[in-house]
Amino acid sequence: MQPRPTRAVVSLGAAMIATLAQAVAADPAAAASRPAPPRPASCSISVPPVVISSGSAARTQVTRGPSCPLGSSATWSLVSPTGTEITKVTVSGTRPVTMRIPTASAAAFGRYRLVPVSGTDSEYGLMIVGPGSVNVKAGSRLSVATKGARVTAVATRYEAGSAAFTPWSRARVTLQTKSCSGSACRWTTLASARTDARGRAVLTRPKTATGQLRVVTSPTSTVGGRTVALTR
Repeated sequence: MQPRPTRAVVSLGAAMIATLAQAVAADPAAAASRPAPPRPASCSISVPPVVISSGSAARTQVTRGPSCPLGSSATWSLVSPTGTEITKVTVSGTRPVTMRIPTASAAAFGRYRLVPVSGTDSEYGLMIVGPGSVNVKAGSRLSVATKGARVTAVATRYEAGSAAFTPWSRARVTLQTKSCSGSACRWTTLASARTDARGRAVLTRPKTATGQLRVVTSPTSTVGGRTVALTR
């Protein structure tokens, strides 16, 4: 019995090589004379550095940054301090967009990242999109009472778990005075203290204190500060 003729089998790789071999080589001179492709535009997001929430959600307006070209559109992913994607934010044109950030738990306060997702430029197509960030902090309140040189401050902060304002313990409270030299002014600390478990701190105003006075609670990474001006 005579053996059957074997068929030649051409692999995919061989076919690709054969196709490439038939391609016409580009003219180096012609390639050098072609104009360079336009550089992709870039776009950033403009958002307040700090947003305060004293309820179930924080709201803030975001816009495109000044580098974004006209007619462009970009999308960012809002990522929580724990790494969870909260929502996506798309900004087109010059109108601001309201961004809502849920703050129903204590874990919701902290630094949020705005991670680039996509961007298009009406003139050149794809666009480079830059990242952004925003710090979401719990709101606070501050009341001040004076009696002679004694200054009593009571600080509270918003507690997401109970949806109410509770005593802000260990808050740093400072008594400051304002002094000016020409058009340059600055605030100088006269006294400072930490609040107790009831959110209460007592400061003493020096007899030599002059100028404007105020009491300030310093902000933390998760709680916003407050300022109360003192009247003489």
